[in-house]
Formats: sequence, C-alpha cells, structure tokens
Amino acid sequence: MKLVICEKNISARRIAYILSDGKSKSKNIDKIPVYEFTKNNENWEVVGLKGHIIDIDFPKGFNKWNQV
Repeated sequence: MKLVICEKNISARRIAYILSDGKSKSKNIDKIPVYEFTKNNENWEVVGLKGHIIDIDFPKGFNKWNQV
C-alpha cells in the first residue's frame, strides 16, 4: 500500500482525484476522511492533516528536496 499524507484535506482530495484519474473513493476513519484507489495493481490511501506540518525528520537522502 502507498500512503500519501497532505497538510490539508482539500489537498488530499484533489491529489487523490488526480492520481486516480477521478476514481478515488472516500471513507472515514475516526471522522477523518481518507481517499482510496487502486493504481497499477497497488492500493493507495491519501489523508489530509489538520493544522500544519512543522518539522519532519526524514533520512538524509530525502532532506534535499531539490534533488528528490
């Protein structure tokens, strides 16, 4: 499964729509919207957070956003 985490629900909904070619379905997990779809025989779930992503500790190979 692939998990995509977005800063806002509106972004999660739009990203899921784009990645799924408009075929994503919505479900709620503890009142949190989760958008799911299958792409290339792999399950994807996209979720939006409330608030802001302040600080994330990625492995060094992923901290250079202009090279990833």
